[in-house]
Amino acid sequence: MDTTEKKIALDALFYEVRMLNETFHLLFLFNFHPTSLVSNNANLESFLVHARNVVYFLEDRIDSRDIRCSDFGAAGINVNLPAGNGIYEINKYLSHLTKERITVPKPKWECDKIKEEINGKIEQFITNLDQSIFPTNEGRTMNSFMEILRKI
Repeated sequence: MDTTEKKIALDALFYEVRMLNETFHLLFLFNFHPTSLVSNNANLESFLVHARNVVYFLEDRIDSRDIRCSDFGAAGINVNLPAGNGIYEINKYLSHLTKERITVPKPKWECDKIKEEINGKIEQFITNLDQSIFPTNEGRTMNSFMEILRKI
């Protein structure tokens, strides 16, 4: 990737990180102000989709069609999701209508721990980037990422 493509790719990563954190916030609010269960489920599914996307980015999954941390010269970063809340469970719960879903109890999603782990790894990635890549194509800075990571 050239510098222009990297700036655009960082904007896409920013979107994923922002959605992960904003949907977490909506799930958190549901605990205090329950609305519709469908709305809460949609927020949970969105949270998990964005979690998976960021994990795939960080762990540098081998698919040249995807934006990966190696596109920025970084080695893959291992993301340690809570037991029973890994990529396997996320994929089974979100993407497949499998027989396992009717025989195995639905995971108890530890969204706070998922968010904490992913945000820590994103911070590690962002702070180790060549800072000349900022601002991004949409004007985001390293501080833009840090503000999202520190928001509840």
